[in-house]
Amino acid sequence: MNCVYNCRYCFLKGTFENNFPVIFVNDEEMQGEMNNFLSSENYLPPSPLLETKRGNEKLVLYASNYSDLLAMEGMTGFHRSWIPFFEQFEGVMMESRTKCGNIQPLLDFGFVPKHTEIAFSLNPQEIINHYEK
Repeated sequence: MNCVYNCRYCFLKGTFENNFPVIFVNDEEMQGEMNNFLSSENYLPPSPLLETKRGNEKLVLYASNYSDLLAMEGMTGFHRSWIPFFEQFEGVMMESRTKCGNIQPLLDFGFVPKHTEIAFSLNPQEIINHYEK
């Protein structure tokens, strides 16, 4: 549910009660809100997707919590829009979680983003055969 992959072990299954990938399309609105928030002098995380990591005091947006956005990059342009957005802020990080092996959209930037981490889920064949459809 909600993702192009169908992994039995996924804790996100059923977050939204439908069988369709979840894609938020109001990027400009969200970026405007985040820009206002990140530009303010004293901010607190406004949503459960944003939280402060203790120790290094980075504000982290966990993208791809509801769908594998790198797998759908050709359709959504998520990374094409959000990676440059996050590059303009210090102390802020975006983490994008994926199982997708198509990293070409990331290589097309021509630079290594300082404020984006790509977290890959890599499993051995035995786990894939048992848990992934």
